[in-house]
Amino acid sequence: GATGSGDSRNRMEALDVLVADDDRAVRTILEQMLRQQGHRVMSAADGKAALAMAVDHNPQLIISDWMMPEMSGVEFCQALRKSSQGAGIYFVLITGMKHEEELVEAFEAGVDDYVTKPFNPKFLSARLRASTRLVDLRREVQRGSEALQKFAAELALVNRRLQQAALTDALTALPNRQHIIERAAKECESARRARRTLVAQTIDLDRLGEVNEKFGYRVGDEVLRQTGAGIRQWARAEDVVGHLGGGKFLVLCPGANIAMGALLADRIRQSVANRVLRIDPAAMQMTVSIGVAEWEAADESVDALMLQSEAAMRRAKETGRNRVQVASGGRSRNAVS
Repeated sequence: GATGSGDSRNRMEALDVLVADDDRAVRTILEQMLRQQGHRVMSAADGKAALAMAVDHNPQLIISDWMMPEMSGVEFCQALRKSSQGAGIYFVLITGMKHEEELVEAFEAGVDDYVTKPFNPKFLSARLRASTRLVDLRREVQRGSEALQKFAAELALVNRRLQQAALTDALTALPNRQHIIERAAKECESARRARRTLVAQTIDLDRLGEVNEKFGYRVGDEVLRQTGAGIRQWARAEDVVGHLGGGKFLVLCPGANIAMGALLADRIRQSVANRVLRIDPAAMQMTVSIGVAEWEAADESVDALMLQSEAAMRRAKETGRNRVQVASGGRSRNAVS
């Protein structure tokens, strides 16, 4: 009954509707009928004007007469369907033609539905409500598609963040052990292809255990965080810095040879030693021992490079700490000039 139809109308969202008809009386009837159903209505007196209006305003529903000056309703629909914008508009044709061949032509042009003249206003109103329900369904499908695309984009972003988190050390915000070792292997391969040098620096904080014992792990963690940030700051922009775990860091220096690597390492050593860390309840100065090794193209993997820089770092610790020790028989550099 009437109540059911009213509820149906209330559930449907208002649409932007374009009416195209050269008969002013028909346009008026359609405009009044659609406005009573709660829709926003615009109108045009010929197909050419209607096409321009459709391009400018992108309505969800078009009701068009077939026979109009300038451009027929079928030509209007054909032109509309050529654009991506007009492809999804629901198109209802009003026609006095009843031959099957003519109606087939209209549907092949892209028309979604048709109403024959002369039309009964009540029948037309019911038919238009059915059209608006279909437009609503199309819009819901579009919204669902957009929501799905948005969800997929958000999921991809979350996955990238999770992947980044899996490769990042939470304390220092530097690449973690897995990531920096994988990066070292890639840098070795890149150096092999480009026939360039590569240096690894293994850096270890001196006496971090004593800090943890005296002040607790909260202070020790802050020492690690600030030292890691300092190493990233003092290294070159092209260098790759990672946290191997504990008080140990790895710096990869693409394009550096052993002599340059030792100089770069000594700059880091001096910067750490000269920096006063103020961490409540203490103010302290830390030192680091650094082992420097140069990758050789003859090595089959990154393991030899890592082992050499690690061994050089241990020798720096054994010979007094706060030192830079180069592998392959190079001279060590200590804190005292």
